[in-house]
Amino acid sequence: MIAFLGTVIGWLQYQVGVRTDAASASGSLHAKVSDAKNKIAQKVSPSENQKFASDTERYTVSTSYTKMKEIIMYVNGSINVSHELKISTATTPGSNTQVYVNGVAVGAEHSSTSTNYHTVTDTIYVKSGDAVQLYAKSPASDKAAYVRNFRIKYDIQAAEGYISKD
Repeated sequence: MIAFLGTVIGWLQYQVGVRTDAASASGSLHAKVSDAKNKIAQKVSPSENQKFASDTERYTVSTSYTKMKEIIMYVNGSINVSHELKISTATTPGSNTQVYVNGVAVGAEHSSTSTNYHTVTDTIYVKSGDAVQLYAKSPASDKAAYVRNFRIKYDIQAAEGYISKD
């Protein structure tokens, strides 16, 4: 009886799939759903039209890059990512920030030696499901790196493709 249940469970996993299946049009049901979700995500291009914002102020005194903000994207294409940064005490070297996607640095490293906020922007490419993250670090543990106004900006592109009901 136990062997029979194992066979049935194995067959179901083969037919439906598991959450670890790679997205594929020829794979299991789970993989096909993931593949379809990626295909129907809206295509976008960078602009100054703000779509998402995480405006709260955060700070760190860590001298290693620390994740400060994160926004999950459900679009495909290039986007503008902006944020403001400053340091608690004017010093050289200053505080640093960098945009990451899924834990990998993709944006330019930005630095601030000023106690006044200034805005920086990166243009990056994302796929549906990607986590766009803002990391920051301080030059010394007695100085704080501040960030705020983490914003995602893009325009939705015109739909591509056609449907024929003929």
